[in-house]
Amino acid sequence: MALPPRTVQASIIAAGLLTGLVIGVVLHRAMPAKAPAPTTTDLSARAKSSESAKLPRHVERRPATFQPARAQRLSSESIESAPATEIPLTLSPLPSVAPPAATGEATFATGSSNADTPPVTRIPDVGTTGVVPLTYQKGLAAPGSITAPPAGTTAPALTTPAPSAAAPSTASPLTQPGAFPSEASSYPTEPLPGPARGLRLPAELPGAGAPPIQLPPYDADRPQQRISAIDQLFPNLPVLPPEIMAQAGPGGRPMRLNEFENLALANNPLMQQAIAQITAARGNAIQVGTHPNPLVGYEADTVGSQHTQNYQGGYFSQLFKTAGKLQLQQAAATMDIRNAELAVRRQRIGLITTVQARYYAVLVAEEGVRAMQALALFTDEAYRVQKEQLRGGEAAVYEPMQLRVLAIQARGALVQARNRYYSAWKQLAAVISMPDMPPTQLAGRLDVEVPAIRFDIALARALQTHTDILTARNSEMQARINLRFEEITPIPDFQLYTAVQRDYTGPPFGTTFNIQAGLPMPFYDRNVGGIMQARGLLVRAGQEATRVRNDLTNTAADAFERYENNRNLLEFYRQQMLPDQARVYRGVWERHQQEPTRVSFGDIIVAQQNLASTVTNYVAVLSNQWQAVADLLNVLQVEDLPELAQIGSPLNLQPPAEPSPPAEEPTSEPPAPRELGPELR
Repeated sequence: MALPPRTVQASIIAAGLLTGLVIGVVLHRAMPAKAPAPTTTDLSARAKSSESAKLPRHVERRPATFQPARAQRLSSESIESAPATEIPLTLSPLPSVAPPAATGEATFATGSSNADTPPVTRIPDVGTTGVVPLTYQKGLAAPGSITAPPAGTTAPALTTPAPSAAAPSTASPLTQPGAFPSEASSYPTEPLPGPARGLRLPAELPGAGAPPIQLPPYDADRPQQRISAIDQLFPNLPVLPPEIMAQAGPGGRPMRLNEFENLALANNPLMQQAIAQITAARGNAIQVGTHPNPLVGYEADTVGSQHTQNYQGGYFSQLFKTAGKLQLQQAAATMDIRNAELAVRRQRIGLITTVQARYYAVLVAEEGVRAMQALALFTDEAYRVQKEQLRGGEAAVYEPMQLRVLAIQARGALVQARNRYYSAWKQLAAVISMPDMPPTQLAGRLDVEVPAIRFDIALARALQTHTDILTARNSEMQARINLRFEEITPIPDFQLYTAVQRDYTGPPFGTTFNIQAGLPMPFYDRNVGGIMQARGLLVRAGQEATRVRNDLTNTAADAFERYENNRNLLEFYRQQMLPDQARVYRGVWERHQQEPTRVSFGDIIVAQQNLASTVTNYVAVLSNQWQAVADLLNVLQVEDLPELAQIGSPLNLQPPAEPSPPAEEPTSEPPAPRELGPELR
């Protein structure tokens, strides 16, 4: 019986493991107890024999930038206490490598951290082949020197290129105990990236044609030459524009929101047009309910038939509308009057909310100008401080240039904020029909508490009282009346005609009269098409209320989402994000001054960009919040925040009943002035 394949494989593996274990035990017993320690001669010979060994495949060669200044900031914690010792290191030239520019570039070979393949550092700034003394010393290295590991540990090989191309040296670069072969003699190397192979910006990139930054080296004895070059390369930024000065309002005081609302209600042409539409609708209702005028005229019959005047006299004709057609037409026109009155109400609320949106937009624009002005001053000061540090040799030449870019960006944001203010003011002046009104001081505040409301309660109330819903219901009623009118149209109207004449055909020349009465017979025209059209319009009008309700729900949901989002975001910005970001920047700046090795200049740039971005986003959220407030007031048809808080309160669970049509006839006079809400008193 054959064994399963898996059983055979398991048996083979077990036999192999057992055989390996037996061989290992035998070899372990045959080995000596302890190998003798290698001597200096053995280590040197071992180093020479390993020159031809190649670097393992997992070792990666990558270019980096050698910065002597950073070598000065090596932590003393990684260096053990040891006396100062000088060890001569033989440096071999690299094959066919031109001397690099004075940029301090270096190549690091990284890989396994075991003793057989330690990291190799090639420093091209050393120069020609020779002996470089390395000082092993605890603590920070001296300027321009390199701190090496203490005695008894592995020391890296330093290999530099020769001024001209040369073949690889076959001599061992290191003869000290514990050293390892140089990179040049161990494996083929790649040319170092020099000026011809460095980073190049594409010519199509805007600004790529700018000349490189060139400054004379810092000399403490003669600093004036470097200071002059710095002042020429980094000129002072121009003075910021002055703050916007708005004039005082009537009576020498700032203008309030209700004053702008009253001006808009009195002057805006949209409001006057809506009021005029009521008059037009009322006139149409009167006209369609009026009976036709009678027809009176002169009539002469058979004149000259007997060489006489024959019949001479007058006639009277009248059309009498039947079946209540005039009443139905007047009832349908009355729906137009109601809709016109609702249009005035809607126009009033829309105009008030538009004024509020423009009013708050001006306030937000003022806040944006103040914030961008402060941000521009802040970035100018940071640029000035960094420029002073560059003069003293404490900063790199690119650092103030980066801060100058941020300062100019802040100035551009200030220009946009000022233009936004003037644009917002012009829009507010246009709403009140006073486009030439100069910028005026406003009494409003942006820190007014925005109430939290229940969306379902506020929406239920709006769906009951919204003018669009009521207009749709009136239109449906009008369509029903029109259908009834089309149905009774085939009923004939009564036509009456009578004439009174004098008979001149012969004696006794008496008086005669004629009379006609008739009804059109609906044999052919029974108004079938008119009835069909009216039924279709009724179905359409019946669906209009549902469509309007869906649109209002959609619009209100969008406005409420923005209302709640920005209301909460604004609280986060004011109470947490803005204060925290300011603290972060101060902390990063102070720690960079105290510990530049732990907090770099790039951290300052990131912190400053984050602060500027936070301030800009705060202004945007502020603008979005008040725009959402105006949109929500408009869709819910509420005139101010206190009323919104009242209808959206959880205590107001019952929506109000549908209001009856206004009893009083609207006039052409503008609406009554609005009183100032308690939130702006």
